[in-house]
Amino acid sequence: MDSFTFYSEVLKPRPKTPEEIMLNPDYSILNSQREFAYAKARWADTMQPKMTGSDAELVRILTRNGIDTELVAPRGFVHYEGFWHSAIVMVLVALLKGTRFVTIKNSLTGKDEVVTTRSVLMQQRGPAPKVKKYPEHWDITAAAHVKNVDNTPVDGIYRELTEEMNAILPEDIDLRDFLQFTNFDRQEIISDTNIENQRYFSYVYFTDPTLFTIKYNDGEVQDSRYRPVMELWDMKEEGILHPRTEYIKPLCDMVLRLR
Repeated sequence: MDSFTFYSEVLKPRPKTPEEIMLNPDYSILNSQREFAYAKARWADTMQPKMTGSDAELVRILTRNGIDTELVAPRGFVHYEGFWHSAIVMVLVALLKGTRFVTIKNSLTGKDEVVTTRSVLMQQRGPAPKVKKYPEHWDITAAAHVKNVDNTPVDGIYRELTEEMNAILPEDIDLRDFLQFTNFDRQEIISDTNIENQRYFSYVYFTDPTLFTIKYNDGEVQDSRYRPVMELWDMKEEGILHPRTEYIKPLCDMVLRLR
């Protein structure tokens, strides 16, 4: 019996009900393990893809209700099969003391930029074909997958800032100051070979923008600027914002409560 037949006949997952998933986490993990084994055998025996770049990065697989299965797989495989996995949203908010605005040097354009307190650092994605998903749309400060090397979502934020974005961080930065303000699930079919089932962990960091600089990768990001938080609603209405917008309301609620 080849591995594909073994996994399909012996370990093929039986239908599961929402009640079973919610009431029995152990069953949920076991069923996810069976689904994973079945998909892995199908992948290896029939397609044998060669993954490179970001598709080869290892990510953790979750159950539908967000439990870590302790299974790890390349991102391309996870997207192809539509397995649930973790992602992060990080929002940088300017919080000034003793003044309502400050002038900084834009790290992309090199021009002076006036930043008002309680404004949000936004990035504009680069053009196609360099950026495949939502080119030229505006997006939040940073968003990324939680990789296998990250013990927590906050570790993923710190790795993304220091390794991927070459951020200049305040000397006294404390990871505990990244405040989690919401979680949300997002499902999207990008193509026949890319199904995104992601649980987003959303964090905000309040800082003086003169002490916190992000150097976005040229080509992947074509512009960045601080925008008043309530403008996010207008950008969404205009269709110029990345459709991953579930964070807007809880973010506005948190920021507008600040005094």
